[in-house]
Amino acid sequence: MALMSILNPGDEAIVYEPAWVSYPEQIKLCYGVPVHVPYYEDIFNFEKYITERTKVIIINNPNNPTGRVFNLEELSYLYSLAEKYNLFILSDEAYSDFLLNDKEFISLGNLDREKKHTIICNSISKNFGISGWRLGYVIANSSLINEILKVNQHLITCPATILEHYIAKHFFKIADITRPQITGIVRQRQVIAQYMDKIGLKYLSGSATFYFFVSIEDSMLTSEEFCTKLLLDDHISTVPGLGYGKSCDKFIRVSVGTESLERIKEGLKKVKELTDKTSVKNISSNYEYA
Repeated sequence: MALMSILNPGDEAIVYEPAWVSYPEQIKLCYGVPVHVPYYEDIFNFEKYITERTKVIIINNPNNPTGRVFNLEELSYLYSLAEKYNLFILSDEAYSDFLLNDKEFISLGNLDREKKHTIICNSISKNFGISGWRLGYVIANSSLINEILKVNQHLITCPATILEHYIAKHFFKIADITRPQITGIVRQRQVIAQYMDKIGLKYLSGSATFYFFVSIEDSMLTSEEFCTKLLLDDHISTVPGLGYGKSCDKFIRVSVGTESLERIKEGLKKVKELTDKTSVKNISSNYEYA
């Protein structure tokens, strides 16, 4: 709804990969043009992707799936671009509670108190452990909020009212229950990172969320082929990296938020085995033997 409120047909929206799969499709639904920035591009090179048609830069902070958290210098630079070119920065902060150190996360709203160039989307669903309820909120300046409300009024009117009332009544009780759970998940994430280092699985660096973006660069399979084989042969569910952008086809997303540590390690072991089994080196050696 925020994108529908700011994009005209042909306007461009910069999307930093790995990007949540809905971003480019939502841009297209607004008749906008997604401009993809590959994951390996430095944030401080974003200016070269800006054109006279650019309206918004979309970031995910903390990032799903890498767990990367944007630092103050990076956010300040992006905001300087927004001021220079009169853009919006849309900051998806749905995993803002999934860190061990509260000071590590900086909301973009701290840099733009008047919200002249800032749109913040956040999720009660994720941060309070009720993902199925699909409750979230948007923060922007009053003028833009009025435009978003017009879209909201005719698109969905409102979420299920009974869910909103429940959250309002039990907000702090739910937080008391879920915050220790979040702490436990993020701590387990650190243990899992150490395990992947031990068995030789590479992944993009990050410290937040309950996801990893695991590299399968040594495999000859595409991410879709890899995930399909992993699912059919070993009954392990992962997400192809291709869904997060063209630059991400040699990654898969692994979620570590629900399973036991033992089962997660077993799953990662299978990922490593399949990567090695389908590697160029292994396939070449088998060919030579044959």
